[in-house]
Amino acid sequence: MSDNLGKVTRRDLADAVVKTTGVPRAEALKVMDATFNLIAEALDQGRIVNIRGFGAFDMRETPARTRVDPRSGATVEVPAGRRARLKLATARPVEDAAE
Repeated sequence: MSDNLGKVTRRDLADAVVKTTGVPRAEALKVMDATFNLIAEALDQGRIVNIRGFGAFDMRETPARTRVDPRSGATVEVPAGRRARLKLATARPVEDAAE
């Protein structure tokens, strides 16, 4: 994994897939992109994407709000919107998961 301030990039993920599975990098990137696109499309349709053992993606409505710009101290109006959320699955010991 790269040492860019603790971030894991798309390339880092692809390298891990290549190392784990032995598939060519181009194929790993193609599968990753397809997966991410399918998740994004499902969220756009208002669906919940549940990946067992990893977590669930959903969309949340965010209300309009007022914030303060930390640089200038000016008040900024932030409009209402939608934001994707990932709720991580709870870690369970392997013995519990098998039940």
